[in-house]
Amino acid sequence: MAAFGGRSTSPSAEAMSANTAELKVGLRQQIRESLKKLSSVQRAADSEKIRHLLQVQPIWINARAVLLFVPSVLEPDIRRLLVQALADGKSVALPRFSAES
Repeated sequence: MAAFGGRSTSPSAEAMSANTAELKVGLRQQIRESLKKLSSVQRAADSEKIRHLLQVQPIWINARAVLLFVPSVLEPDIRRLLVQALADGKSVALPRFSAES
């Protein structure tokens, strides 16, 4: 049995964990395929909705610092949020990316 957080896990729990990992991989692939099918017009409209929904949230309005990301082609285009956050005087952090990892 493997220990996790000071507790023992049974072989069936380990198998379930492996099964969950496989399901996640499959789900991510399905999502990528669905995103590839979106038109550029739909992707832009969806990105605008996401940006608007975030910008009207009290947590965004009151935030002094935000962690954002630079989107890939298939991710929502939130680059305008970065520009707006800086214009609003918020501190903006971006995750570090390493092609090797």
